[in-house]
Amino acid sequence: MKRMRILKYYLLPLCSLFVLLLYSNIMQAADLPKVIDKANCSQYKDLLIPAMYRAVESGDYIITPGNLNFKYKQNDKFIAASVKNEGKFDVTSDGDLISKSTGKYPENIYGYPFPKIDLKDPKAGEKIIYNFDFQRYRFMGSRENTRVMWVDKKGEERYAQGLDQRLYLNGRQPGQEIKNPEKLLYYQLQNVLDPMSVKGTNSMRYVYMDARPDTNYAYVPAIRRLRQTTSTTRSDPYMGSDAWLDTNYMWDGKDRNMNWKYAGEKTILVSFTSSNMLPVQELPDGRMTRVFPYSGTHPKLVP
Repeated sequence: MKRMRILKYYLLPLCSLFVLLLYSNIMQAADLPKVIDKANCSQYKDLLIPAMYRAVESGDYIITPGNLNFKYKQNDKFIAASVKNEGKFDVTSDGDLISKSTGKYPENIYGYPFPKIDLKDPKAGEKIIYNFDFQRYRFMGSRENTRVMWVDKKGEERYAQGLDQRLYLNGRQPGQEIKNPEKLLYYQLQNVLDPMSVKGTNSMRYVYMDARPDTNYAYVPAIRRLRQTTSTTRSDPYMGSDAWLDTNYMWDGKDRNMNWKYAGEKTILVSFTSSNMLPVQELPDGRMTRVFPYSGTHPKLVP
């Protein structure tokens, strides 16, 4: 069985550091062993997602539990803005986010749309996923190096790497709004830069606020053609891998296309790159760049 790993330089450190999320009175990180491996993983099966448990059970992964050295939360400005959103928004029967005052998708929301969610509310699952979206939209824009690898037990078989660039038109901080006559949530441009066999394969995505399906375009250098693709291509295998574009950021599809239900809470072990907060550097033009604590050289990709 071949496995696909995304963002090699981000994921490799994750294999060695797992932190207990949703602390309970029953289980704390201090109660866990220094190592969870194939010899003892059956005792901690309930703390691992099924795919990770299978990897540890087969001997492919070894987990070293730990604690975070910082408070895991959103920044104070984002939280304060979220509080002001209380009671302003709702979700329709079709799964669309709307402003209660207009009945339409809000032009711009900064903060969580639903800072307080009654878990008995039948719409709780939908409200949670919209909160999940807007904590990402607060970036306003992003430019990420990406690397998709096909890995078997002998190591890397092949790869594709490039750039994922986004401009968010909703979720922006006050004073940073952008004119948005097309009512878009965001633009996304993906460039494949390496290896040479697929270099120049590009895709452009327009994600709308309302029920309109995404507009997607793709350029394939092998045929020298730009073509419009359907919104369902987001669920097609990406570059021949076992993943698809809607799995970006864990979920990157249109929320109204899925049925969301709150199923309950559970204590699990989750992966972190570092037990310390990752530092950022502010560039002269106001952009922020993250400084990762991995060792080795990360290739700088320039389109």
